[in-house]
Amino acid sequence: MRKQTVCRELAAPVPAPRVCRPIQRADTGITPGSGVGNARAALNAETLGVPVIAVGVPTVVDAATLTCDVLAEAGKGELDPAALQGAGDGLIVTPKDIDTQVHDLAKVIGYGINLALHTGLTIGDVELFLS
Repeated sequence: MRKQTVCRELAAPVPAPRVCRPIQRADTGITPGSGVGNARAALNAETLGVPVIAVGVPTVVDAATLTCDVLAEAGKGELDPAALQGAGDGLIVTPKDIDTQVHDLAKVIGYGINLALHTGLTIGDVELFLS
């Protein structure tokens, strides 16, 4: 049986409309926290010795990007986030219902991984295991 690792991360800064929307995957691994300037040890084939499939969902937006998105939505023109560099440095914004969204996203991802790795398993089977 071929060994591999599946890991997930629920944070990466994106434009506001994409927060908690796309489920991203990669076969190159992941460096947790790198999207917010807080990189941790990489989880990849080089560091773990086996192929790594990474699954992630962007759950945060940095303040500069959010400001630009809001201004553009209000018709105040396009502003480059680089123009706000340094303003609100390190300020990350997340939706007020983030706990619920993360719970729901984790369930979707978990079900997807279980159904993909265990052929013949049904959603009912997964729900039974989790009850």
